[in-house]
Amino acid sequence: MVESLCKQRHARLCAIDSEAFAGKTPLMTTLTLLGIDRSRWQPFGKPFFTALFTLGFTLSVEAATLHGLFTDDMVLQRDHPIRVYGTGAEGESVTVKLNGESASTVVSEGCWSVTLPAMKAGGPFSLTVEGSEVKTLENVMLGDVWLCTGQSNMAGTLAAYMGDSYKEYRDLYEGLPEANPMIRLFKLKQDGADAPQANVVTEETFGPSWRLCDAESAMLFSATGYLFGRELQPEVGVPIGLIYATLGGTKAESWVSKEVLESRPEFRIILDEYETAVANFPQNQRAYEKRLEEWRAKPAGERRGVRMPQSPMGPTHMKRPTGLFHFMIAPLQEFPVKGAIWYQGEGNAGRAKQYQTLFPALITSWREQWGIGDFPFLFVQLAAFKEPNPHPEDTDWARLREAQTMTLSLPNTGMATIIEAGHQTNIHPPDKPTVGKRLAAQALKVAYGEDLVASGPMFREMTVEGNEAIVTFDDVGSGLTTRTVETDGFPVPADELAGFAICGADQKFHWAEARIVGKDQIALSSPEVASPVAVRYAWANFPRCNLYNEEGFPAVPFRTDDFEPLGVGIISGLGVGKSFVCNQPILNGKWGGLTDGNLSDTNTTAWATDGSMNFPKEVTVDLEGLHRLEALRVHNSAMGGTKTVRIQLSSDGENFKTVGETEFKNYTMDVFDLAEKELSPATHVRLVFPDIHETSFQRKVNGFIFLRELEIQGSPVAE
Repeated sequence: MVESLCKQRHARLCAIDSEAFAGKTPLMTTLTLLGIDRSRWQPFGKPFFTALFTLGFTLSVEAATLHGLFTDDMVLQRDHPIRVYGTGAEGESVTVKLNGESASTVVSEGCWSVTLPAMKAGGPFSLTVEGSEVKTLENVMLGDVWLCTGQSNMAGTLAAYMGDSYKEYRDLYEGLPEANPMIRLFKLKQDGADAPQANVVTEETFGPSWRLCDAESAMLFSATGYLFGRELQPEVGVPIGLIYATLGGTKAESWVSKEVLESRPEFRIILDEYETAVANFPQNQRAYEKRLEEWRAKPAGERRGVRMPQSPMGPTHMKRPTGLFHFMIAPLQEFPVKGAIWYQGEGNAGRAKQYQTLFPALITSWREQWGIGDFPFLFVQLAAFKEPNPHPEDTDWARLREAQTMTLSLPNTGMATIIEAGHQTNIHPPDKPTVGKRLAAQALKVAYGEDLVASGPMFREMTVEGNEAIVTFDDVGSGLTTRTVETDGFPVPADELAGFAICGADQKFHWAEARIVGKDQIALSSPEVASPVAVRYAWANFPRCNLYNEEGFPAVPFRTDDFEPLGVGIISGLGVGKSFVCNQPILNGKWGGLTDGNLSDTNTTAWATDGSMNFPKEVTVDLEGLHRLEALRVHNSAMGGTKTVRIQLSSDGENFKTVGETEFKNYTMDVFDLAEKELSPATHVRLVFPDIHETSFQRKVNGFIFLRELEIQGSPVAE
């Protein structure tokens, strides 16, 4: 019976379970039909539910109950068949009336659904549901519904960006918020689940219903989402509904179904790492509780600036793979929308190659699951972040931006480039008004078909003329130009065209002298490059760049090469595959690559300690016998934190002697090499970390130590 129900789209609303309908767990059936996640109740066991019935506490399906998205003040998607649905008593007749149209059905297997014909924008209307009872929703509008989703730069509320933490930037928000009853807001609770949920759960403070956009509701809503709607609504002149389904600190894999993660071999590692985290969860949880207890025991003054320990990944973590999709996205997918705006990528910055397929897979799967065609999907490219580098660099953030740009190959997508709207130390840059304006421009072009310039110059091709590289751009609008740009106190004057680097066959990039030579062309050269091979623009964590089109949109960061990332490579040697022991290990199933032979700087190939502030920390590699050592190289990580490193050797595993020491610059992929030093035979190599830089992971105060690899070259000592 359940399998046949699953063939009907509305059956998912009920999430009916065969055991319940076999009469074994009637209360569980009721909870399911009401959209309650049964897994949250199961730990209480059968006696709990028996007691509820004994006390006379019973639940039943309310007659003709609407799905939680249907409330007063809502917005329904115009120009699209209108699906209205919910739960009810078996066999109950239900009639829905709206704007002179009506449709009827009968409740079957606890669910009902009707479809009214598409309607033009307008309102307010009353929506009436007639069953054994009559229910009427008031002030219903027909317009365009946009989903606001992603991680923290979408989740951050307008109140946060207008609060004391951003007081230096209050001029950006002068006169806000503005009330606009033509904008309606709906906010979901932030949580995860193990299976697709039937109904929405709303955020408690915001309330269970759609709300008109006013001074109070706007402050509780996504700043990015609100500012997008504020720019868009006057332009399109129809009601705009915005749905908040977003959570900070999340990765793309939390927002897709398990079927997506099983669909490609490069996603398999996500599920494997999660399985490892679940297996390690009991010991990780105990370690976390101990760290948390120690943190809370410290005086308030000592806790200031020290991040509270974070709970480990595990089977109930709301950010687990697929969890947010199940809880926040799946319950929306019967509800037609105009499109989605997405601000995410920070959480996947260490896996840009994987993101090249994961992000498009997310978009494609959502479109398939909604079943309304390739609805517009607009996203924000990552802004400048981290410490500016005076030299050309190749970074994870640059490559993640590239992965985002590549996603524009999907139909009906648009990208808001905000490279100059970043901040050196704050991953949540303050200038959200610029984000809202550029997303709205993309919406007008992609979703509404307006003939306008909505993005900045986009690389088309490169040619070489002597010692110059000539770069040609699309999307130049009225022409290329420069602007005076100041990003977090780092100015670039308009009379300097900055951000371009050029290289020859040696693949070593040098800053280029750049000049505009036509409406759509730039000429580049460098005294260090006689024959140009490749060009990069704004290719850095925090680039100095100022190329625009006359319409005011910044050029999209790009590269013309396909070189492997800096520091990437596979090495061989004595140390590869050797086991090691750390006195303060990280136990999340990642960061275990100290001796894996891979120089990549990612959470699956690099190595880290835990985040506690207890020093010294150390890690010891067992060479499995006495070996002559020819070279020792410590490959630092750009993740941050690692400062002083002492290399010690032992020939018995008990007595260690220091043979070298270095101090790494923070956030660099430098290498400390002991190849030139005469090294005594050893059975063990130990690295000792007596201290840490002022900030570490995510530019925050914590105790994480990171390395890419400990390279050990040598040979066994003959017995």
